[in-house]
Amino acid sequence: MNTIAYVYKWTHIPTLKWYVGSRTAKGCHPDDGYICTSSLVKPLIKSNPNEWLRTIIATGTKEQMLELEGMILTLFDAMNDPTSFNRHNNNGKFHVTPDSVKKMLITRKKNGFTAWNKGICHLSDDARRSISEKTKKRFEDPAQRAMVSKAQKGKTISQEHRDAISKKNTGIKRGPQSEAHKQKLKERDNYWSKGENSWWAKLEHKPTVSCLKCRREVGFNILGKHQWGSRCKATSKASK
Repeated sequence: MNTIAYVYKWTHIPTLKWYVGSRTAKGCHPDDGYICTSSLVKPLIKSNPNEWLRTIIATGTKEQMLELEGMILTLFDAMNDPTSFNRHNNNGKFHVTPDSVKKMLITRKKNGFTAWNKGICHLSDDARRSISEKTKKRFEDPAQRAMVSKAQKGKTISQEHRDAISKKNTGIKRGPQSEAHKQKLKERDNYWSKGENSWWAKLEHKPTVSCLKCRREVGFNILGKHQWGSRCKATSKASK
């Protein structure tokens, strides 16, 4: 049998709400018994077929019918028309309602669906860098930081959530550190050490304090060794 593509319209007689679609599959024709692909409209028609009226708007080639369907939906702005069951104007942009989102989440939970783009990243290095810089710049604003702090204040993580995080991170092995990362860690350790590259060695004017007992001036870096105050070593030696 030859393929006869067509554009159809379903009308819900009690409410006069409508749905327009096209049928272009191989071997299709206006009397092939096809209903529609809408997950919203199809069950309604099947449950109460007497309440629905089917009309064939036009027949022709696949390209002609697809073009006509788009023209009709765009002309009547079907996705925003309250009397339309169509959720798009055949332009790739869908009208999302709270009910449709709720239904989608229930279906995903039931069937175990995951996000279509899970594990896929289409961002280039330049795009990643741009996002990172914009995020950092945004949080340089004191008002922005204050707003985030206020929103997070008082929030607590339940024990169940803590256990889930712990379970998720258990057994995770971190990859080997790169040479650049090792060098960065080494420089950080040297900065806080007592060597020639430490923060203390780089100070031009090293601050000092006087011992409360012997009045000896010592640097902040050797306060622990000097044990100033009642445990001053100089005072202990003088008393012996």
